[in-house]
Formats: sequence, structure tokens, C-alpha cells
Amino acid sequence: MVSYNTSGMYEFMAWVLQWGEFMEVLEPEDLRRQMRERIEAAVGKYV
Repeated sequence: MVSYNTSGMYEFMAWVLQWGEFMEVLEPEDLRRQMRERIEAAVGKYV
């Protein structure tokens, strides 16, 4: 488990994304959904 102070959700999501496959957001569910949408959008550019 990691605790992280941030100035906003955009900064936090960017921080999580830099860890790629080594990171998983467990909750809240809304954040999991937002992360999934961003990752799917990125993958769509390479498929």
C-alpha cells in the first residue's frame, strides 16, 4: 500500500501511469474506471 499527497487527480493519475504494469488502483471504483479508460485509449493508438 502507498500513501501519496497530490495537488490533484490529474497529477495522481500521471504518477500511477508511469508505473505501468507494476501498479494497480484498487479503489475508489471511479478512479479505477478513469485509469482503465486512459489505458484503453493509449492502447488503441498502438493496435
